[in-house]
Amino acid sequence: MRMVTAQVDGLVIIDATIGDANLDHLLACSKPLVSVEEVPSVFKNQPDAVIAFRHETAMTKLLNHLYEQGARNFAAICPPAETAWGSQLQAATNAFEARQDVSFQRLPVPFAVSPEDVLAHENKLHEDLDAIVCTSDGSLLEVLGLLRDQGRKIGEDILLASYIDNATHSIVRPAITALDHDVEESAEAALQLLLKMFQGEDDGIRPRSTPQVYEEREPRLIIRASTAGKLKPRH
Repeated sequence: MRMVTAQVDGLVIIDATIGDANLDHLLACSKPLVSVEEVPSVFKNQPDAVIAFRHETAMTKLLNHLYEQGARNFAAICPPAETAWGSQLQAATNAFEARQDVSFQRLPVPFAVSPEDVLAHENKLHEDLDAIVCTSDGSLLEVLGLLRDQGRKIGEDILLASYIDNATHSIVRPAITALDHDVEESAEAALQLLLKMFQGEDDGIRPRSTPQVYEEREPRLIIRASTAGKLKPRH
């Protein structure tokens, strides 16, 4: 890792994770560093600039939408709270679960989710559920298949949404409600911040305890057919 930092002029990191053996060195090096997503507070050193998503606000908006459509029994396919965004999602679901008229279960999977990780929770996707949120990228299509095998009618007797949008979500049937994080724009913004540092707009203090630049963004909720209608009773 020291060889890598010696050969580059600046760095962009994404989804800094607690327990990453290389992160302490990256944060302590003298090279300009931009992070897409917050770096967990357990790390003493922080990047020069951060582009952070308001995940707790976005997740709350999605859950409230499902609630307004009639959902009361929720499940979420969740990654561990080892990143800033993972901990914010957990905070949002904890607050939502505090409502007296809902039930909420979290089905944990790794960040790098596999079909087997999702299949391990197959027996928990029971008939009483009326809303499922897939917060781990890659879990949505597996859940979609499991629900179809159970004879569930997505968008009618169960609502299905993804926290992370991708190209497949708008072309499957029914199309899947999701949150658009505008990844390309965020990556471009991270590079622009890095270029400004190269051009002398950085104060040159490294390492640092707080970011010099902090930008917040909120993912955009895109409502599609999988949650657009009110829940219908099962026959």
